[in-house]
Amino acid sequence: MDNLSKLYETRISLFRQEKDKIVYYLLIINKQTGAVNSLRKRYSELRDLHDKLEKKIKEYRLDIYLPIFPGRNLIQKTNNDLKKIEGRKIELQQYFNDLLKIPKLHSLDLLKEYLPTTRKLLNNKGNNTPIPMSEVENEKWLFKSRLSSNFAEDKDQELLLVDSGDKTHQIKVTIDRYNYIDDTMYFYVSFYDNVTKEEWVYCTRYSTLKRFHETLQDKNLKQYLKKFPSRKIFGITNEDPESIEKRRKQLEEYLDYALSQEAVLENEYVKYFLEDTKNQYLQQKKKEDLKKKKMKKMHEDIIRKQANEIVEKARQQGKILDSDTLKKQLLSKISSSSNSNGSNSKDSDDESAPSSNGSQKSSLGDDQANINQLVLRKKKSKGGNLNPNPKGLLKTILAIVPEEINIAYVDE
Repeated sequence: MDNLSKLYETRISLFRQEKDKIVYYLLIINKQTGAVNSLRKRYSELRDLHDKLEKKIKEYRLDIYLPIFPGRNLIQKTNNDLKKIEGRKIELQQYFNDLLKIPKLHSLDLLKEYLPTTRKLLNNKGNNTPIPMSEVENEKWLFKSRLSSNFAEDKDQELLLVDSGDKTHQIKVTIDRYNYIDDTMYFYVSFYDNVTKEEWVYCTRYSTLKRFHETLQDKNLKQYLKKFPSRKIFGITNEDPESIEKRRKQLEEYLDYALSQEAVLENEYVKYFLEDTKNQYLQQKKKEDLKKKKMKKMHEDIIRKQANEIVEKARQQGKILDSDTLKKQLLSKISSSSNSNGSNSKDSDDESAPSSNGSQKSSLGDDQANINQLVLRKKKSKGGNLNPNPKGLLKTILAIVPEEINIAYVDE
């Protein structure tokens, strides 16, 4: 499950009876930023939201299934039974937690009222520092600061919400590559927003773009669209590069023209489509960044161990390593371990390259050439020379930059 499906948490901790109606207090938290949104909603209003979402999903041809909405009590009114009110509160909280696990819903205007992501959460000092999650966890503080009906005029308010501006999109589209995956052709659609200067890439199939076209036609936008590329009777294979290139060009021209039309760009569905594709791209980018961080840490752990082995062996032999010697031996050790394919080899200065197990080999390879800076702690001998510090060498600090490894001693 991706991170967007874990982004929000809903809590319904309070309810209040107003005349013959029960009002539930929803607290929706963005767990990444600490941003919070609180709302007062009746059961009928939440039921109406569910019904509208079902219609919108059908209208937009989205492959989404909503969670089951808590049903009405046909025999006795829930509003007159405290135990049933408490049960409904729990059911509504679970419904919203399940609902907000569906990333494609986050870009729908229907849900934006409920999500804190379209606003910046500021503290009472007027800066952009997010409210700490420790404070978010304090529900009494949240409700004290947020549930005032005259919140904007409250002199003692602890939060200030600033709406982000909505600017008209001007989108440039290019499709510069494609790929065949599991007998299916995927096109990489690049979007460029001339107003916000944002760029993102959307990997999609012909059939998905076809549904996009059909939805635009349903919105009475046919007059702003070029002819959509027709489907080949027998499909396109990767042995037919001319047909692939022709379809790529046709899809690019179709999308680029459609998203240059003001009437199309102002359409609610098109705004949703653009925001949803951008969210998918950003989420994928976060995954890749996290993968890179994990790989970097794996590299650091391996190099740290290998550097310690070199210096410890030199200490046992009574040798003093200067920076250049340590650099050469470490480079040789890395090279040997990454190219040995599990076999042992000897390098210079009587240093033996260790056997690489499967995990070590997979973490080295071509990326090893990008590990650049290794900084080791040291201590001075009585004569002022730099001696390896056996304990200090247990800790290393690495920064990834191209080509080579540079070693520097740092005073403790």
